[in-house]
Order: sequence, then C-alpha cells, then structure tokens
Amino acid sequence: METSYNINCSSSLSPKLQFRGILDFTTIVRGYKKFLGIDIGTIKSSPVDTDKIYVYECSQCHLTFFQPAIVGDESFYCELGKRDRYYMNNKWEFEQALSDILPSYRVLEIGCGAGNFLRKLKNKGLRQIMGIDLNENTLNEAKRKGSDVCNTSVEELAKYESQSFDAVCSFQVLEHVRDPRSFLNASTELLKPGGKLIIGIPNSEGFLKEIKFSLLDMPPHHMTRWNMKVISYLEKILPLRIERYCFEPIAEYHIAWYARNKLLNYVEKILGKKMTNFLDEFIVSRKLLSGLSRYLFLPMLLITGVLRKTKGHTLYVKYRKITKNESSNS
Repeated sequence: METSYNINCSSSLSPKLQFRGILDFTTIVRGYKKFLGIDIGTIKSSPVDTDKIYVYECSQCHLTFFQPAIVGDESFYCELGKRDRYYMNNKWEFEQALSDILPSYRVLEIGCGAGNFLRKLKNKGLRQIMGIDLNENTLNEAKRKGSDVCNTSVEELAKYESQSFDAVCSFQVLEHVRDPRSFLNASTELLKPGGKLIIGIPNSEGFLKEIKFSLLDMPPHHMTRWNMKVISYLEKILPLRIERYCFEPIAEYHIAWYARNKLLNYVEKILGKKMTNFLDEFIVSRKLLSGLSRYLFLPMLLITGVLRKTKGHTLYVKYRKITKNESSNS
C-alpha cells in the first residue's frame, strides 16, 4: 500500500513493512459518539488530509502501528477517565510488579494517573516513590492522596534524573505514545545499571485478536499493538534483557465480549463478512446472536477448554538493564 509520505516503524525504525489493512476514521468517530458519548472529531491532528488510517506491521520487529498518527489529547483522556473501569484501582499487572519490586528500591511510575499503584508501593513499605503523568486532573487527585507526582514527560525527566531509579514502571502506557522508541530509550536511561524496566501492555495475541471492532484498540487511543515478538526484539536495540514475562488470564468481565466476537468470527467464515455485518446491524438478529453466544457458545468454550487456554488482556514483562561489559560479552 503506497501513501504520499515516508513511513518507518516507530520501534525498529525499519522501512520494511507489511500492509495489514485500512481503518475508516469517520466510523471510529461515530463509534465514540454512539458508545462512549465522546466527540473525537475535534482532536484529529493528522499530517495528511485523509479520513483513512493505514495499518502496518514491521517486518523486522513485528510491531503493528497506524499511519497517520492521530493521538488523543488531554481533553480526550479527561473524558475517558469519567468512564467506569478506565482508571482501575487495581490491575492484574500491579500485583505482578509488586512481587518484583524490593522495599529498598527507588521507583518511578510513568503514566501514574491518580496514583493507585504508587499507593500500593507505599503500603508495601517503599519510601522512594515518584510518579509522572501528563493529565493534570488525575495528577491533582494523586497529590490530594499524598503521592509525589509531577507533570512531565519521560524524555524530559531523563535529562536530569539519568540512572537514578532501581525500577521504572509503566502500565497500559506504551501503546498510547506517538514515539515508543524515544519513550523506551528515556525509560532505560532513567535506570541504574541492573535496574528493572517493568511494563504492562495489551497483548495483541490474546483475546483481543478475536474482537471485530475495539474502539479503544485504535487511534486516537492506541498508536501501536504489541506482542511477545516485539517485546523480545527490544533486547536487540536496547541494553535490556528479559528476566520474566507472563500473560494475564482472561478477566471475567471480558469473557462475554470475547465469546460473542469469536462466534461472529465463526459466522463470518461461513456466511461471509457482508452477511455477518448485516446480521449484527439489526436489533433482532443482534439479540439472537448474543443469546446464542451466552447460552450455547460460551458454555461450549468452557467445556472444550478453549477459554482456559485463551490469554487475557495484558502482557507483563520485567527487563534488567545490562552494563556495557555484559553487552559486549553477549
């Protein structure tokens, strides 16, 4: 697929790409208005005058990304933050990270929001804790609850806090940024040698790959899609080595959504995409499909063990920052 501007992978910087599809931005705009009551049309800041978003996969690192980059602004995230479960008090990856962080560590959380994870660290006995975010509303809430936070980017912080932290964490942040290579470089720079880079990201190879139309997995919310191949490739371009990784089991509140979409994908294979979309458009047939999913298809997924084997939303990874000597010996 050719476009009128040069494209390189935002992680590997490679120009070798595979075209994966086209998203209609006007459909995404309608989706936000219909399902979330948010008008995202006003935040469209594209370098190209187009209503189409092209989906690419890097042939080198296998990162999936979108062009042109349409990034959500602060008002967009303020609106999303008003929705239930957007800023969750507890996340599966929080508990994973707590087991990997020692009480003596100096810890930074990037994208700390209202400070839910910072408070968990404090309750564990840590005293050297810092958070950064770009959302002033959530930062004010974190400050009111006693967290040490500031409004700055990871790149700016790295200029004067180089090699200062034992652990740098980010949860559900990396997929939102326009330039993940810059984000990861700065995150690594903030670490002491031997320090831990801890990341929680949506796993594109989990149940999300069955979802037909996930608003929050597309621009202006997500800029990139990650999986274990990309996570492993980062060892080649950054002074990092994977120490541990794990996959979240599918969450209870995602099961019905996953089952319905998996059923629709089976129907699509039999009847075709146009007929499946037609059936999903009308209330009667939509209710019929939902009923089949809930009372027949979902129990079948449970009985056959498919659900047990399905990976959930998040991929958790802990890296260790290696020294120059380790790098030359590897």
